[in-house]
Amino acid sequence: MSAAGKLRFDRLPEPTTDLEQVKRDFTEFGYGLIKDCLSSDQVARIRERLLEQAQAERNAGKANLADDGKPYYGRPKNADTASFQLVRVLPNKGEVFRDLILQPKVLEIMRHGFGELDFCMSNLTGMVTRKGAVAQVLHCDQSYLPDPQPRPWVNNVLYMITEFTDDNGGTRVIPKTHRNPPPKIEYFRDGRILSYENVETMAIEGPPGTAFVFDGRLWHGAGPSRVPGPRLAISGYYMVPQLRQSENYPACIHDDVYAAMSVEQRAMLGFKRALTLNYIEPMREDGRTNTDTFAEFTPEMHL
Repeated sequence: MSAAGKLRFDRLPEPTTDLEQVKRDFTEFGYGLIKDCLSSDQVARIRERLLEQAQAERNAGKANLADDGKPYYGRPKNADTASFQLVRVLPNKGEVFRDLILQPKVLEIMRHGFGELDFCMSNLTGMVTRKGAVAQVLHCDQSYLPDPQPRPWVNNVLYMITEFTDDNGGTRVIPKTHRNPPPKIEYFRDGRILSYENVETMAIEGPPGTAFVFDGRLWHGAGPSRVPGPRLAISGYYMVPQLRQSENYPACIHDDVYAAMSVEQRAMLGFKRALTLNYIEPMREDGRTNTDTFAEFTPEMHL
């Protein structure tokens, strides 16, 4: 963990296998680090699949890319040298990603963060970062909600598939800002940061397999990458179901993927009437339905 300027604390979260300590860190600092959350074999399989999928999407002209902080889509001439790539809707792209939907250690921390509230997954996204990627603007992931924000309505996890360091752009945070936002922050009405002054951050660092779990109110942003990389991560974004999912899984999950998922996985992705606003007609003719509804599909009818 590296700090900038005068930002100092008597203690900061360290990677640990003690989930009770992770919960205490989550409450006090707005984040925690789960050591060895993923096995070395799991990390290796995710790394291989993520790199393969990212390359295939670039080859097909379907990649979500960015350079100098400016996003673009498709296959321009510089696709293979882009400093940043998102690989979206991961549940459609491999069982090794779907296994993360119900990752038990992460879900235990999510239950701690949400308390008595129910929650579902908003997105599961791969991130490939290379040298030249610029620092992300500081933000909190529920800044689009009105103040005051006495509790988190979203909570997140970043799985480190490669090592996170200050040099390779590991996420920078301002500890404890989940309850005390930093001063002199100005932002547009939709929550995008316009400017920030005199705000110091520190880099989250950890070995592959570590899970960085954090409160949706924590101010953070990816750091600049100064080394070749790639730095690989999987972002899991959980939210209360009263908010709209950023990926509408009931609409975009492929039929063969839907058939392969467990009922619990479907529910976490929003196929649950009691949870989600992405409503789907119960017992559709193709067999896709909410996990907690068993009414038959009823088409238009006439007397």
